[in-house]
Amino acid sequence: MTALAVLVVAGFVAFYGWLHITGDRLDGVEEPERALLLVVGRTLDAEVALDRVSPWERRLHRAAGLETGQELNEAIRWFDELSGASLDPRVDIALAVLEGEAGQRDQVRRTIAEWVDRAEPLPSMAAIVTAAYLAAPTDAATTVAQWSEVAADVPEGWFRDRLAIRLAKAANDPALGRAAEARLAARATPLLTRIRVINVAMVLLVAAGLAAAVLAFRRRRAGLSILRVARAPLPPPWRGRTGFAVVVRAAAVAGLLSVGVSLLTRVVHLDESITDAGLSVLMALPFLVFVSRWLLTPAGLDFRDGFGLSVAHGGAGALVLALTMLIAAGIVIDFGFTVIGDWRGWSAHWTEWFEAPLAWGRPAQVGASLFSLVAGAPVLEELIFRGLIFGTLRRRFSVVLSAVISAGVFALAHGYGTSGTASVFASGVLWAVAYECTGSLLPTMLAHAASNLMTAVVLMVLLR
Repeated sequence: MTALAVLVVAGFVAFYGWLHITGDRLDGVEEPERALLLVVGRTLDAEVALDRVSPWERRLHRAAGLETGQELNEAIRWFDELSGASLDPRVDIALAVLEGEAGQRDQVRRTIAEWVDRAEPLPSMAAIVTAAYLAAPTDAATTVAQWSEVAADVPEGWFRDRLAIRLAKAANDPALGRAAEARLAARATPLLTRIRVINVAMVLLVAAGLAAAVLAFRRRRAGLSILRVARAPLPPPWRGRTGFAVVVRAAAVAGLLSVGVSLLTRVVHLDESITDAGLSVLMALPFLVFVSRWLLTPAGLDFRDGFGLSVAHGGAGALVLALTMLIAAGIVIDFGFTVIGDWRGWSAHWTEWFEAPLAWGRPAQVGASLFSLVAGAPVLEELIFRGLIFGTLRRRFSVVLSAVISAGVFALAHGYGTSGTASVFASGVLWAVAYECTGSLLPTMLAHAASNLMTAVVLMVLLR
């Protein structure tokens, strides 16, 4: 059975690895044109908002990952990628506006030259883009009249307003420019408020983590128990071979369940966001059953004792301290890899973090997506990667080596780019060491949930 499970898991790894390497990232995004227009439009609206703040505040926003300084260039790359897979004229228009705003006049010429043989509104739009970005001689009255006919075809928000501002200068129409500037400001002002709230919350969480670290240090110097939340046995009582067998058997069954649900979703046309929430519960079942049957019960343990899911006497304070420090450390890790990514030129592809239900879903879809991100994934992933894989590795290896290996598997399983993989790997090492130090998966589950929740909240605050 274990050998068969290894073959099934290896097949899944090979298949999804092949898809990740050769597949199109856009295939996994619902309505990619709408999604990218929303992401880039709101990101560049945020740039307008941040242009109004002081340099030190802007550096803080950049450290928080809310600005990289490369938004325009990244947007051009993303729309250029999408234009090769989409015939939606909004994509071509948005790309031309982005190239014009970046001062890439030769590229603008090449882009609009391709519009001659395309369907309307692209041929009519060519004259507008030429007037706005190529400084071509133009009759003001004619240009404004043309704009009134095609303005509705330009993606609304930042794209339409920036094109209107450029066109107003070319046609010497101050009223057109003032109206567009007013719309930009109307969006930028509340967005700046939201960004500031996010950053203040992050700073307060990091400060709380530092305070918790100081308190923990003082308790240690006083000879008191510092971070011991529970007494999960590490190394665990099961044999390494048995732990490996349980991991691969449960993973094989969970993978087959995932395929079955995916096929059912396509046949019955179920709502994917709600299905994903149910799938996170369904995929946990084989792990729960197999762990209980082959690892915990033979050792006379249940989940509370085996993974420290029940707070020991006097462990509540340690749980609060550990959780506060883990959340702060997670924020610092994300900040650090944002800075390193900017320095090294690593850029996370927008499809890695975009979630359609959170961006524009109905309340039921938002709730289902949040359940999957904040409850399902943290519990299941901590059980697998820290409780099972890290715990089983501890039968043979040191804490550091076990943490590194389990975090490597954890990072690769997410399938992100360089920056995202590095951040997930660092978090995996942190949470594995925390499990060893606290004797409980509770702090890591809660910290993992908090990390996912913060990402979801930022996404909703900026995009909805």
